[in-house]
Amino acid sequence: MKKTSLICALLIFFLTMPGFAQVVNKDTPIKGTWDFQPKLLWETDSAGEEFIASVRDLDILPNGNILLADSKNFKIYIFDGKGQFLSAFGKQGEGPGEIKRMHNIMIAGKYLVVVDDSRLHYFTHQGKFVKSVPYSNQLFPRAFISEDKFISAPYGARSDTKGPAKILIYDINKKTQKEFAQFTPFKKASTTEGNSRSRMSIAIVIGGLTPMMTIAYNKGKLIYGMSDEYYIEMVDIDGKKLGSFTLEGRDKTKISKAVKKQIFKRIMGPSPNVPQNMIDRIINGLPETATHFHSLQIAQNGLIYAFIPNQKTRHIQNMDIFSSQGKYLYKAQIKTSPGSILSRLNLSGNQLILIIENQEGELSLQKHQITLPPTTN
Repeated sequence: MKKTSLICALLIFFLTMPGFAQVVNKDTPIKGTWDFQPKLLWETDSAGEEFIASVRDLDILPNGNILLADSKNFKIYIFDGKGQFLSAFGKQGEGPGEIKRMHNIMIAGKYLVVVDDSRLHYFTHQGKFVKSVPYSNQLFPRAFISEDKFISAPYGARSDTKGPAKILIYDINKKTQKEFAQFTPFKKASTTEGNSRSRMSIAIVIGGLTPMMTIAYNKGKLIYGMSDEYYIEMVDIDGKKLGSFTLEGRDKTKISKAVKKQIFKRIMGPSPNVPQNMIDRIINGLPETATHFHSLQIAQNGLIYAFIPNQKTRHIQNMDIFSSQGKYLYKAQIKTSPGSILSRLNLSGNQLILIIENQEGELSLQKHQITLPPTTN
């Protein structure tokens, strides 16, 4: 009896140690609703003489300059914190520093990295080209933890992919990888047609609808979780578990077939060069419900933001705000004008950067000053 009691006591001790606890939240925030009180500071629809065309990514440099990656113009625009356009860099092509297909931009220490098909293009923070580095197309850069190491995990999977997917850290110089976790990616929104000599494959990933491995990294802390389950793991870059948290009791939003068709059309365009039978298989493979969240972010003050999908009211972004330990603190939302679309956002300190699409389909970049919630756990 004494030995059994000792084992139970030790088990309880380790499970309740700081950094190892699982926080189970109900769908009622401890502190209620948070109002960011956004105040518009400036807005622009152009970068010099070019209009903003198609925003692929948005980021903020440590000095406050704003990066906007335009996948239609194949350029990265740099604005200062007051909205003044500073410069642009990038060019479509396959040579050194030229972009074949723009995926996203990431800050890697003193460099900016443009993620391309099988290549990483390094630039200075001012946009001067430094080098292009090849990487395997089996890797999926999600965040850089240093200039030569990034976190990799696929968003989804093709229909012919076998085996589990992996979250890992890849060392570009040493060409080594360290695995953190395995997971089963969502495959139903993918299809392949044809034979080995002529094959067409499509894999659709739609934030907020298709389940995906969602990742955020900041200051040595990595959080991750499949977006169709409200369960998030927290580890450090050595793989040591820091804890986990869940949110229970929230139903997922149902998505009709008509809405799924609208989303597919929005992603692929009105006349995709894809056989109708493949389109039908893709749409039928899309889930009947939205995911719990479509992205995660670890704020500079350690708070964790979960961004909630809203396919019907696209001028509103709902959020859940958690403490650094995973306690559900606040519900919050960011609103733009009814009829507009809140296309992208980035929170950095008390800055809120938005990409807004108006009813005519024109894009603008906005900067707001916001009031941050306290970091009380």
